[in-house]
Amino acid sequence: MAKPNMKIHVFRTEWQEPEFRDPMEKRGWIGTRRILVDWLNRAFLATPADRDAAERVGTVIKRMNESTANLLAHVQWIGRGCVDSPAPTYESFDQIASSYKFNVDLYPPHEARKWELRCTCANAPSGEVYLPATKSGLLRVAPQLSERWPGRAAVYNPEGLALEAVVFTALYGRLGTIKRCEVATCRKWFLSKDDRRVRCCPKCDVDVLRRGTPKRRKQLADAAKKFRREVKQYDAFREQASKEQPNKSSPRRA
Repeated sequence: MAKPNMKIHVFRTEWQEPEFRDPMEKRGWIGTRRILVDWLNRAFLATPADRDAAERVGTVIKRMNESTANLLAHVQWIGRGCVDSPAPTYESFDQIASSYKFNVDLYPPHEARKWELRCTCANAPSGEVYLPATKSGLLRVAPQLSERWPGRAAVYNPEGLALEAVVFTALYGRLGTIKRCEVATCRKWFLSKDDRRVRCCPKCDVDVLRRGTPKRRKQLADAAKKFRREVKQYDAFREQASKEQPNKSSPRRA
């Protein structure tokens, strides 16, 4: 069974990886989440303009995931009778991505009878998303950003394409699997399970995030104190056992 979805059109629900395709370019199916994470990491290490664009897209992802958690907390707050604390607030996509302009429209079907729902990003803080050819037929290159979107021509602004991928992944219900490592020396984007307890990439140790905090120092001190106490108890047990055991003299030879 097919469903109309963002960017261009149809995806199959039985596929595990959220994907989309552009039927006009005949390039087949593309894994959205992996391309998005790859672009975020490449842009983060590129020019200042690319880094700013990646930070803006990353902020949208973070706020959308936080809004999802806040909505669930709001529902639980209603279930508790709305009396124990203020209501958790959540945001819509228009509030989160207010600096981006999107166009939503329906187009005639390309391969099936269903009309296609297209949601495309028209403008981003780094410029227009698509730069058409000039009157003389020369193609213009999207300004500022050097890290291009894989498989797309230079006339497309990659920041806008990244926002389209964010929208598509969110509609597929997989945006919570895109995370950023909280280790200060890493800060890379990665894919993981949709669990808020996952805070760092597989290459980093989660204990790095806790080291040096008062809570972690207390945990380490308590563990060391417990270990010393157990060692002391074991030494006392061995000493007591050696006292209670009678000394057996060796038998005399005739």
